[in-house]
Amino acid sequence: MTASSSKATDSLRDTTAAEGDARGAVENVHSDDGDDDEDDEDDEDEEDDEPKLKYTRLTKSLGGVYRNGDAVSCTWVGGDKMILGTHNGSIHILSLPSLHPLRTYKAHSASITSISVSPPPPPQPHPSTSTPTQQSQAVTHYNIYIGTSSIDGHICITPLSALLPPPSDPRSKPQTSTKEILLKNFSRPLLSVALSPNYAVDKSYLTGGLSSNLILSQYDKPGSKLTSSTVTSSDRGGHGGWGLPLPIPWGSNGDEGKDVILASGEGAISLIRFSRETPRYVAWACESGVKIMRSHIFLPGEKERLVKDGGLGSSGKGDWKRICAIERPESVSEEMAGVIKARVEWIDRRELSKDPEEVDREMKIAPATTGVDRPGWEGGNEKLVIGWGGTVWVVNVFSGEGVIDESKQWGWGEIVNILQTDCTISGLSLYSPNQLLLLAHITAPQAPPHNTKTAASTSSSSSSTPVRRIGGISGAARQIAASPELRLVSLATTEEISADSLMMSRFESLSSNDYHLNILPATPKIDLSLPQGESGGFYGNAGEFLAGAGAGLWAAGVTATTIFSSAASVRSFGSGGGGGTPPRQSFSWTPTLPSLASSFRSMSGLSKVVDSGSSTAPVGSWADVTGRKIYITSPYDVVFATERGLKDHLGWLLEHEKYAEGWELVDKNPEIINGEKAEENLVYDQDSVTHNDTDNETDTESIAIMDTDSDDKSTIKEIKRQRGPQFMFTAAEKEKRKIGELWIGRLVGQNQWTQAADVCGKVLGTSTRWEHWVWVFEAAGKVKEITPYIPRERLTPPIPSAIYESILAHWLREDRVVFQRLLLEDWGVDKGLFDLDMVADLVRRRVKGDEEELEDIRQQWQYTYHGWKLSSRGKKKEEDEDSKKETQIEEGWRLLQLCLAKLYMAMKHPREALGCYMRLKAEPEVMSLIKEYYLLDAVKDNIANLLMLKITRDQLKTAPLDELKELTASAVDLLVAEAGHGIVGPDRVVQQLDEAPEMEDGGRVLLFFYLRKLWEDDRQLVEESWADLAIQLWAEYDRPLLMEFLKSSQGYSLDKAAQICEARNYIPELVHLLSKTGQNKRALYLIIDRLQDVAQAIAFAKQQDEKELWDDLISYSMDKPDFVRGLLENVGVSSGGSRGGMEVVKLVRGIPEGLKVVGLKGAIQKVLREYAVQWSVAEGVARVLRAEVHGRMDELKMRSRRGVKFEVGIEQAMPGAFEPETGSKGAVCSRCHRQFGFHEKDTLLSFHCGHIFHLECLLTTAVLDTDGEGTTPPTEIQDDVEDVLLNTETLTSARSVGTKVTHAALLKEKLAATGGGGKCTVCQRKKKEEEVENLEEMV
Repeated sequence: MTASSSKATDSLRDTTAAEGDARGAVENVHSDDGDDDEDDEDDEDEEDDEPKLKYTRLTKSLGGVYRNGDAVSCTWVGGDKMILGTHNGSIHILSLPSLHPLRTYKAHSASITSISVSPPPPPQPHPSTSTPTQQSQAVTHYNIYIGTSSIDGHICITPLSALLPPPSDPRSKPQTSTKEILLKNFSRPLLSVALSPNYAVDKSYLTGGLSSNLILSQYDKPGSKLTSSTVTSSDRGGHGGWGLPLPIPWGSNGDEGKDVILASGEGAISLIRFSRETPRYVAWACESGVKIMRSHIFLPGEKERLVKDGGLGSSGKGDWKRICAIERPESVSEEMAGVIKARVEWIDRRELSKDPEEVDREMKIAPATTGVDRPGWEGGNEKLVIGWGGTVWVVNVFSGEGVIDESKQWGWGEIVNILQTDCTISGLSLYSPNQLLLLAHITAPQAPPHNTKTAASTSSSSSSTPVRRIGGISGAARQIAASPELRLVSLATTEEISADSLMMSRFESLSSNDYHLNILPATPKIDLSLPQGESGGFYGNAGEFLAGAGAGLWAAGVTATTIFSSAASVRSFGSGGGGGTPPRQSFSWTPTLPSLASSFRSMSGLSKVVDSGSSTAPVGSWADVTGRKIYITSPYDVVFATERGLKDHLGWLLEHEKYAEGWELVDKNPEIINGEKAEENLVYDQDSVTHNDTDNETDTESIAIMDTDSDDKSTIKEIKRQRGPQFMFTAAEKEKRKIGELWIGRLVGQNQWTQAADVCGKVLGTSTRWEHWVWVFEAAGKVKEITPYIPRERLTPPIPSAIYESILAHWLREDRVVFQRLLLEDWGVDKGLFDLDMVADLVRRRVKGDEEELEDIRQQWQYTYHGWKLSSRGKKKEEDEDSKKETQIEEGWRLLQLCLAKLYMAMKHPREALGCYMRLKAEPEVMSLIKEYYLLDAVKDNIANLLMLKITRDQLKTAPLDELKELTASAVDLLVAEAGHGIVGPDRVVQQLDEAPEMEDGGRVLLFFYLRKLWEDDRQLVEESWADLAIQLWAEYDRPLLMEFLKSSQGYSLDKAAQICEARNYIPELVHLLSKTGQNKRALYLIIDRLQDVAQAIAFAKQQDEKELWDDLISYSMDKPDFVRGLLENVGVSSGGSRGGMEVVKLVRGIPEGLKVVGLKGAIQKVLREYAVQWSVAEGVARVLRAEVHGRMDELKMRSRRGVKFEVGIEQAMPGAFEPETGSKGAVCSRCHRQFGFHEKDTLLSFHCGHIFHLECLLTTAVLDTDGEGTTPPTEIQDDVEDVLLNTETLTSARSVGTKVTHAALLKEKLAATGGGGKCTVCQRKKKEEEVENLEEMV
């Protein structure tokens, strides 16, 4: 027996003992007081396996059944009803699962042997497969019949409507009328009765018993006492043939129907069953075996098919034909065939649970899938399971459709599985397609004295092998019965999956025939808002053989109520015999599911959920029972079994301290704890409230809360409180936290701190619990383990800041890298998790301590190495140790500075943060802060450090200039940009950089970068203020810039510049300076002597353009062949100038005789070629000039010959005459501004520019301009003008052309002799004014 077996035994034993059986039933439990250690170890191993099923003893709720010492003889379970038959002949109708008694009546005078109900309940489909039409049918028809058989030889068939109270007075007792009851005497003990599934229409049923006859009875009329036509006349009488009085008074005899013997002579018939998926087949068990025949019910169209195939014969009737027979197993002898009865069960595969493998596969695909879903009817075959003795057969019954063999046209059976067990089968069924459920009756062997074991121990399997192989019947001697077992066996592997021992009352004296096994299908979730559509499944459509009332009622039963209505639902059935139809809205159905205690044990404060008034499911509901429901019945006990649900699994996990699995289970399935109503899911978490949260209470609302008791146990209650929504959680969330804390506590107890910390991060959800466990870890010195899991976001209410501050202080001492990560990354300074001032103060004190420690190390080093003499080896060792320690302290100091800067920024102190970044030399952050918060004044006294943010002292000495320029570019740009704003002026920057200690180590390059950038932006400022300093820096760091500065600037000292260049041997720059001071010969000497560069010497001579320099250059070069050749090659014919220059002929003639000049010939040839080219170019230019001159002259002649047009005004002679344009050009004199008249007598002169003058005005202006210095007296000027005018008047009076030409020539000559040169005086004046303005602008 597995662990589940012993657990079920213990559970039932405790339940039975608690009941205090009123009938005096005593359970004989054999126990061994001397259990050794091995048994204890076996029990511990067994407890590791969780049972498959859970059990509840229902005997306590059936006190009325066992009244007066009565005992149960047979049972029937279907839909939501249970019917019990007793040995006293009473029938008890109970409502499931509440076991509320609906009706009890006495139908027989002896033991009832079987119960049959028509129509049978169809499988429960999903709610979407039923329609409101079926509900209406259920309201209209009540044709449900209960048939019973008894050893008194009678069958009793009673309609349900005769057993229920009238709707007008539901509290009154029903008045049973004999007119509705059928009682028939067969004069021999009956062992089984089977009503036709369509009994309401065809009035047919089958009976069998000790007479060995299988009898078909039809058309019997109720309301009278009948006797079967198969009974002889000697057996007819008023007492049923067995001398027993009839239980019901009858009136006159009615008409007897037709009785037909279908089979006989094969032994007593103990069981008759119609097939369930389709009632086409009937199986019955007799002493010779199990037989299967066709029934009188056909599927739609099936009868036509058989007629067409010739299977029904000429009469068209071929029902009740035997199609299969299975012989009695060899393990059951002929003598025992009547004692050990066969168990036969038709299987409706739509009611089966899914195999675990299939459920697991579907859960991976769609986690919402459960094992409740069932497939539809396949229609091809039926399945039958048979158990007899220790043998099990699984039979498939085929319809025969499409078969050519005539013997199989009606169908045939095929055995697909055979199993041999070590028990006697008292009941069986298929639990799932591949799992067989067996109720095993075991005969216990006689135990030796003083070594008795419990039945559970006898049937237990090896602890190391919880699943055992089942084989043949054990050969051991069996004296008394052991407790029965409920087993699950795999059909695929024939292995036993589980075996649970059931401690039934008085099991020692019971035989296998005393036990009964009934199974209800799994309960799908029902949606009361039924969708429109056609009903699925077979029974909803089989109109031919399930006509009218039965089909309609069962169709409604699968979606609303089941086989019969409960007491509440019966009221809506209408009155009388079903004649009235109540209105549809009066039909109301509330699912009534069992009042089973669905609870799990409370472990260390875990909530204990019990089925009470506060339960999440209503009393009498199947809410917690989703699997198949199993009822095991004995004469003195009724035990209910079902699949263990998630709550049961959770309880088992917690009982065995498997908190990890329990937490995961609740996390994935919160519905285990949560109620179905929204308000039931919300709980108020007292643990989440701190002393600071009492002011956050809000509106009053009704909520379901977990009320924490002193022992930390919680129950769900409905109360009213004023609480804020921030403290509302679902019940599952709080339950998860409680389980999680049990989990943490166990890990802590096992010293598994790392795993416990991991679990804390997963399960803790409130600030108070975090506070508790963090202090626990810190007290144990396990801060390292808990740190990564402390919440990184602010909770509501928040975790006390002291928690975070304590952890930060710990890591500030132990590991600053972890401290930095926690402060800046994980927890952050902007989340409000801790007090920034407090943490900043801790960091500041630690930084100060580091600085003092560094100072001590450096002082100690100086004291040791300068005050004492150590060996080289000892000194090296001490240096390494000190250097390593110093490096570690500096790294930690840098980390803390960064943390402090971040803290300052979070505290809105950017100036302090800037100081930290400056000490860290964090250039991007420094620049960002200065620009964003305008903090340049904060570093105005620390310019050198600002420029060295990205440079070390070593880099300052060794790095290339380009690299240093790139590293200082951003700081230099910032300082130069602020130079004109007065915040940090150039004077301050230059002064600090010039006086900074870094300047001694080559730091003047920083000043160079600054001045160069400043010179690029404002050259005048640099030249006026720091020209000499700039020359020093340019000479040191940028020589090309020095030459440019020397040429462009005039504000520097030439002597200082010459000294600098001479000191650095900068000859080109010195040459430039000497040339500016007039020392051209010295400059030329430096070029020739120091540079020995002929080209530069020639260029210098050309630049100065002095004949003496050329002569000096030639005379110096005469004894130097290289210079001679260089002069010839570089000077050529272009060296000469208008005011001096080197004459090539003179150079050639001056070459001393005998001087060997390499390349002289080539140089002279080059000179000649240049002369030839120059000559050719000159000729070409001359031709071009001549052609251009001719063209210009021609143009000049043409333009001179053209007249100049100008307008004069016309005096008004009459009104409306012409008015001159005062604004038109040429209308007035440009000197006196008088308007010209048409009869103007003065001579007018016009220039090409458009200005017109009176001759007198022009001459006066020209003479005055000529004598602008006042050398000529005014009287002489007037006389000259009058002479010209007199001559003009004389000449103009003449009419000849020659005279006019002469006159024009004289005027031109006179004007050309004046200061105007014969040009327009106005235009000349304007030109002079523009030149003056331009000159002033240049100055």
